[in-house]
Amino acid sequence: QLNDELEKRSGFQKQVAADRETYKTMLEELIVAISNFKPADMDAAADFLSMVDNALLPLCDEAMVLKAFPEFPHRKVGLLREVAARAIDLRQLASAIDVKRPDWKSRGNMQEEVSFVQAEFNRVQSQIEWHGRTAADFSKNCKELGLPVDTTGEQKVRMNCVGAAKYVMQIGLAASDRLEAASAAPDAPPPKTLDHFKNQVAWLLEAAIRLAFRAHQFANGFDTEAADLFHRV
Repeated sequence: QLNDELEKRSGFQKQVAADRETYKTMLEELIVAISNFKPADMDAAADFLSMVDNALLPLCDEAMVLKAFPEFPHRKVGLLREVAARAIDLRQLASAIDVKRPDWKSRGNMQEEVSFVQAEFNRVQSQIEWHGRTAADFSKNCKELGLPVDTTGEQKVRMNCVGAAKYVMQIGLAASDRLEAASAAPDAPPPKTLDHFKNQVAWLLEAAIRLAFRAHQFANGFDTEAADLFHRV
């Protein structure tokens, strides 16, 4: 077993040495490119990072191979990765709470749908609050990279949260309209059934008001449509 382990280590070290030689020119050119790179925006940073990661992908062990290149700008690459990861996270959060996205799948009934939206809102808000707590470090990293701080990603999340609140308010109002129509119909359901529907509608409207208030606070305001829906609810 000891001999096997030694052979594995020897084979690994040979591969590391081979990679250092094979990719020496590429890595030296990459070091210059990274050192000189000044991103104009988040997209440029993400595209450049993708190129860097693709260039490093063939290495058998990135950390081991790069030990032979002490001038490699590890910190700058690390900062680029942090910035890119933050941008990706914000895009995913915006998509998660986007009720208008093509692949949004409605739940089985109104209460399940509203409960799901509430849960997603809670999760997204918690993540955005974390982004807020780390905003100072993020801005510092951007400044070090010469990258303008882009707040559009976070703003998109907040506006999508308002969109989710509008969606829930629309669900509550639609349920209220159905209840009113059912109550006035000649073949209205029996009182016990109507009472059950009334309780469901009351729950939906209360949930809509609560979520709308939170979205208003979270996004620092409503658009005209959201304000109109809130007054109607």
